Amino acid sequence: MEIAFTEEGHKLVNWEGRTSLIRFEVGLLVALVAFVALFAPSPGALRWWFIGGGSVVMLTVGLYLALTMPILEQGMLERYPEGGVAYRMQRWLFRGQQMAWELSLDNLNVLRVEFCDFEGLGGATYSMARLWVLLNEGEPLLLLDWNDPQKVCALGTVLAKAARRPLEGA
Repeated sequence: MEIAFTEEGHKLVNWEGRTSLIRFEVGLLVALVAFVALFAPSPGALRWWFIGGGSVVMLTVGLYLALTMPILEQGMLERYPEGGVAYRMQRWLFRGQQMAWELSLDNLNVLRVEFCDFEGLGGATYSMARLWVLLNEGEPLLLLDWNDPQKVCALGTVLAKAARRPLEGA
């Protein structure tokens, strides 16, 4: 996910993160066209079974990604003299824009960065981080899912300064 600050000040922070969903969907479409172009000219009777099966698999993967991955995530934190507000919104391919959560800054206690090492191919490891909002009451809220640790820490630092709340784990 590519994170960008759309507006940044000492009392207001707007950010957005763009996922790679459109690139994945276009890649699957290109792969489907290449798959059909590869098998359609073959003389075998099973070619239509291969084309049908491959098409079903690729279309199912594309639909699954479209239903489970947002296109865009947006967030805003604004501090007023008498409080403030923070929210996180997600834009989906089929469902449109939906509010993930909204809260008052009076209920926001701490921002926390969580780090984790993941194992990739060949036993190599890489670090990822995500950003949580810890509340005075209730369950923690996810502000930013797994991403590059430097980007997550930068977002957490800017949000902590704007909200005048501590940032843990950075």
